[in-house]
Order: sequence, then structure tokens, then C-alpha cells
Amino acid sequence: MLETIFAVALILVCSYAAKPWVESLPIYSIFALHVISAAIGILLGGLIYVISIVAGFKSEWFAVAFLLALIISNQFSFSHQHVSPQHNSENSIPSFLTLIFFLCFGGLILVTSIKMGFGEFPQIFVNMDTPMRLSHAFAILKSETYPPESLMNANTYHAYHYGGPASVAFFSSVTGIQPHKTMFWIVNPIFLLAAFYSIISLASNATASRFRIVLAFALFLPAVFLGKATWNLISSDTFLDDIIVNTIGDLGPNTYDSEKFARGVPGTATLAGLFLLFFSSLIIYTVERWSFATLVLATGIFVVFTKMDFAPAVFILLGVAAVRYGGYYSWKTGLLTILFLVITPFVFMHIFGYFSTPAETGMLSIRPFGEALSFFDWRWNQAKGFIVEQLISLALFIALLLLFLRSDKSPTYKDSVFLGFAAIVIVVGLRVLVAFVDIPKTGGQLASPMWIAVPLLGVALIQTSKLYFRYIAIMLLLPFCFVGLQGQWHKFNHFIVAVVLPELTNEYADNRLIGDAMRHIPVTQTDWAYQSYVFNHLDLRKAYSEINFARTATDWGKEHFRVHGRNEGRRIDLKRLRPLVVTNDFHYVNWPDSQPQIPALFGHNAYGVHLRHFPGPRGFNREGERRITAQLTYLSREFSDSNPDFVATTKRIAKKRNWTHFLLRKDLYDGFPPVDANSVPLRKLYENDRYAVFEF
Repeated sequence: MLETIFAVALILVCSYAAKPWVESLPIYSIFALHVISAAIGILLGGLIYVISIVAGFKSEWFAVAFLLALIISNQFSFSHQHVSPQHNSENSIPSFLTLIFFLCFGGLILVTSIKMGFGEFPQIFVNMDTPMRLSHAFAILKSETYPPESLMNANTYHAYHYGGPASVAFFSSVTGIQPHKTMFWIVNPIFLLAAFYSIISLASNATASRFRIVLAFALFLPAVFLGKATWNLISSDTFLDDIIVNTIGDLGPNTYDSEKFARGVPGTATLAGLFLLFFSSLIIYTVERWSFATLVLATGIFVVFTKMDFAPAVFILLGVAAVRYGGYYSWKTGLLTILFLVITPFVFMHIFGYFSTPAETGMLSIRPFGEALSFFDWRWNQAKGFIVEQLISLALFIALLLLFLRSDKSPTYKDSVFLGFAAIVIVVGLRVLVAFVDIPKTGGQLASPMWIAVPLLGVALIQTSKLYFRYIAIMLLLPFCFVGLQGQWHKFNHFIVAVVLPELTNEYADNRLIGDAMRHIPVTQTDWAYQSYVFNHLDLRKAYSEINFARTATDWGKEHFRVHGRNEGRRIDLKRLRPLVVTNDFHYVNWPDSQPQIPALFGHNAYGVHLRHFPGPRGFNREGERRITAQLTYLSREFSDSNPDFVATTKRIAKKRNWTHFLLRKDLYDGFPPVDANSVPLRKLYENDRYAVFEF
């Protein structure tokens, strides 16, 4: 109960720290204002928490104090200003329609997030990135340095966008709520709601018509290139069949596509990135000077902090916002803001360790001009979809310009052109960026936010439709809105599937058996000391066995030592290595070379369980590959009592590399019978139907 009170209080602190600055934006409602402000405040808390780590005095309470100081400062700064929130009751839509919109946009994410939050550890994972992000949160909680040591590859330090997990770590550290519950029940839902209300705010600012708000909302299908999807439908030889399949789905057995119109379930970092992408679109409409400058710079910092893939798109939107502000109000403020936008990413990339520790940016190279031009060659099948998206976006922008030229040039029309211009720069600029800049394995992701161009152009056209030529703009958008509505319907179906049949969701993993085993592996040296206290005393081991593993040996040992052991003169040996887990199980979902569950469930340090998201030649992590190969070699079926020479070699390797605990998967994917756990020549700590835990 106390943790819940702390959580509510911290959410309010985060919200009120950012609220006065966000009030200058055209936010849909009071509730939306508080949600968006809370999301900004949580990101700010995570940022200050990380800065305290970089500065060498790690303190979550310093971040809380900063937020409280900001609230007090806001009272003085805004007391003489009367900033009227821009929400308009005339633009409101019925609550039931808002709920339907939200379930389409985020129902799948919300349901899976809630399901992942239950239990002592996450009972399931969806999305390959989810366990990685949770392991990042654990890593930041445990680390005294930044970037933190990777829990997936011991003694590896990797500059990365840790903002989402850092916000989770900050919130968890302050409230005492477990990291997985913090991530899945608090931070993810707030980011999700903030992203949703940013879209609704953008649409309701463009029009007061509920019908047009529905059309605008239908266009926002994250990661779906709506222009290409519409063109593929219109040009298809099976036009009617495709419409039927898109509407009711394929009725054949085993044909459910969990990624259709959804691209899976985004993790914490992607949710934060989506929110910042939508939020930066709203900043274009800022009118207050200090709020404008502060929000632009803060959003630029946050996107470098949380989602580098989205940084170019967000900086384009912020740059256009600065140009608009300069044209309307003050060129001095606009130009200074642009200057700071240019400097900001380099300053904070330096703070976050991108120039001092290994990072994907270290593999950056520039492609030759001829190779870059191939990205715009219609004959290359992989380029066609992007070219179609660019041409459709350009056609919509030309239509927007023609409507503007025939208009009275009012601020409403000018704002729509600025929004449309930002969309065109995104759809062209990002493609040019990935054409010339080569970052192995991850560079292409910089173009992923191109999908937002058509939705933004749609909002701009809808904004023009509330004055002259109201039907022309709507007619232009109807094909895209039709496909968008089909996509929203599909996303609603994904939400229903997540409720009823969660195992069909994208990249689903059942963690129950592996989590049951991992809870018996100590996370820290102190945990291991208390576990050994139990197993090194015959009478304690016998007493512990009588509870049939209802509790972990660590918890049981702590209580026994506190109540009995100290009085009996027993001792705890705290001089131990840090627990380091190895395994023979590298088959996670559809990947035969990863096991991210090990560090993600409780925050264990793993010797090496992941190849991705670590820099190396052509994006390949050679050290990670060597570590996985070593585990598969020395912990294979040969590691048994029947091979004493092999056992001696493995134990020698384990001692040299500081392996302390072995997670054995018995039913391997090699076609042979399950491994007999009793044949493993190590002290067995626990065993269930699939896994066994041993101590070296």
C-alpha cells in the first residue's frame, strides 16, 4: 500500500513539474494535459537520475528534488503569466468513442503490458526487445557508472539509448516497486496514453468536426506506410479479395498474422519514441516564447536519451517548429533555437558516452554516391515501397500548397503548410540520410519514422478543410482513411486476441518454468552468501528441503540467520564472486542464438546470452558469439559424470572466466532425449520439469 501511495505521489510530482510548460500547447483535455505532463516528467526524472550517475553521485532522490524544485520555480515563473490551456470543449468526442480509439491504438500494448506485470517475475514476454529493455532497467539500478555494464554480456559497456529503461529504474528506485511492475503497469501505460492523447490533440486542433477527427485518427498506424499500403490495395488484381481479407481476416487455419497493421508490440523505448514523435508535431503550434524554447530543447534531449532511431524525424519537426516561430513571432528566438538544436545531440551524446564507449555510431561510414543513388532506383524492389511513399506524400503536399495558394493565407492555412512541409522533409530527408549514411544492422531504422508523413499531411489537409474547399481535401484523403480504418479494425482484433489468446501475440515467450528456476540463482554476492549458508550446513539443508522449495534458499537463509544463526555462532561468508550465470539454452522464440530472459527476469548477470544491439564488424558482436559458442561447447551433453576429462576442462574454464551458476535446459532442440540433471557433476540447487540450476 505504501508503494502505491509513493507511486501516485511521484506521478503527480512528475506531472506538475512539466504541466505549466505543456499548457501552452493545444492539448485535447485536462486529463490529456496531466497524462502528457506526467510522461514528460518521468522522462525528465530518468534523465536527471542518469546525469547523477554520470556525475558520480548516483541518487534517485536528487532527481526527485530537481522535480520538486522545478514545481516551486514554476510557481514563481508562471505566477505573473496567465496561460490559458488551449483545450476546446467544442472539439470533444464522446467518451465511448475515445475508448474505442484508444483500444485500437494501444489495446494490444496495454493488455500485454498488464499481463507481463503480474507475478514475482514477468510470466510472459512479448516482443524480442522487451526482455532487453527490462534488463537495461535492472542494469541501471545496479550500476554506479553510465553507460551501465550489460547484464547480457558481462563486462561489456555499450552506449545506447537507455532513456526508457532509465525512467523505469528511477521510478522503481524511488517507490520500491519491482522493475517489471514499474515498467509494465506504470511507465508503459503512461507513455502509451501520452502518445494517444498527442494524436487526439493534433487531430482535434485541426478540426472541430467529430467525423474529421475520426478520419485523422484513422491515418495514425505506427510503423505502417499508409501510402504504400493504399497504393498496393488500389493497384492489386485482387482488389475486392484484399478488402475482404483486410476487413475480416484470413479465415484459413493458422493464418493469423500478429504483425498485420501493427508491426508487433512496441517496448518501452519505442513507446517513449512514439510519444516524442507525436508530441514534437504538437510543438509546431506553440505560441509562448519560453515554453516554446524549453519544450523544443527538452524534446530534442529526450529523443537522444530514449530513441535514437526517431531522433532525425523529431529534430526535423522541431526545426520546422523553430522556423514557424521565427516567421510568426521572433526570428532571433527561432534561429537561436535552431542553433541549440544543432548542438544538443552532440553534447548529450558525449554525456551519454557515445564518443567514449563502443556504440553503433562508431561503425558509421558514408556510402559512395553511386551506391546511395540506388536507394532511389525504381528497379530495386526494396526501394519501390519507399519511392511510392515519397511520391504519394509529395502529391498530397502539392495539393495542400494549391489549396493554400487559393486561400486567404490565414494562420490556419499557414500552420497546415508548416505541418505538411515537416512531413515532406521527413519522408525525403530520412531516405536521403539512410542512403548516404551506413550504420551496419541498425542504420536503416533511422528511416522507420517515414510512416508519419502521410498522417501529418492528412491532418494538414483536414485542417484546411474547415475553411474553403472543405470537400476537396476530404476526397483526397478518403482512400487512405479507408485503409487506415481497416488497419485500426485489425489492431482492435489484435487487442481481442491478446485478451483471449495471448500466446498468439507477436514474439510470445512463456517465462514460467525458466523464471521458476532463475529465482533459485542468487543475484548478488550477499544473496549467494545466504544461499551457501543454507547448503553448506547439513542440518540447514535438511530443514530447508522440508519446505519443498516454497521459498528460495536465499530468503530462507536470511531469515534463519537473523532469528537463529547469529545466536548459534554461525557465520556468513560474504567474500564471494559476483554471481555469473551460464546456460546451454539459446533458443528464445524464433532466435537460435539468444536467451535474454536470464538477465531480464530478476536482473542476473549473464556471461553472454545475446548477439544483437552490441557493436561489432558489420553489426556482428564477435565477442558475444565467442561466449555463446563457449557455453554450447563446454556445457554440452558431454559435460557429465561419464566424461571426467571433459568435466575437468569445463571446470577449469569456469574458474578462469568466473562462471558461478549453470542454468541447464534438459529438453534441448537436438532430437535427443532430455538431459539427465543428475549426471551433471555440480551441486544441484533446484530442478523443475524443464530446467535445473547448479553451482560451480
